[in-house]
Amino acid sequence: MPANTTRGYTYPLYADTQNFPAQIQDLAQDIDLDVDQLADRVAAANAAASVLLRTTTTPLIAPNVTTTIQFGSEDFDNAGLADLAVNNTRISIQNTAAHRGVYIISGYVKLLNNSAPAAMDVNIISDGTLIPNPVAAGIPTDDNHRGALGLSTLYLRGVVGPTENITMTIRHNMAASAQLVMATLSATRIVNF
Repeated sequence: MPANTTRGYTYPLYADTQNFPAQIQDLAQDIDLDVDQLADRVAAANAAASVLLRTTTTPLIAPNVTTTIQFGSEDFDNAGLADLAVNNTRISIQNTAAHRGVYIISGYVKLLNNSAPAAMDVNIISDGTLIPNPVAAGIPTDDNHRGALGLSTLYLRGVVGPTENITMTIRHNMAASAQLVMATLSATRIVNF
């Protein structure tokens, strides 16, 4: 008599010689079905709407001025969420079935300055209603005059409303302009609906 694993695989018991070839075939088919389902999940995860923007220049950021970060590279964009030729400061999440769902939006900024330690803040801002208030984080810079800050938020792209544009800003209060060493902004859909 065959037995079953916790995943539902049917296999022959050692002492069971009634129909060994059929039981081995059944085991192989159970494993194949399970692997196919897992492969489908991996393929769906890899196809999730996702984009990563990165800066390619190192501009100076003036003190006490809120500056929108400009990106020069799309490391990847599998759903048309960014078009740097049209606007190099934003990710756009459209109101289409291909874009609806819950996203994780993440940003990272690194500054370098030769003045005394101070503070910086980074904001992820939506021009619509899905992130009604900017998501922000602030941090003091270290004694080597560097500041690096990352932040993330969840974002719901529902079935109503216009295209949502997501931008990232930075502000610091160092004594002089600070060099933007690098910045990234990403969006990945983690739940479809």
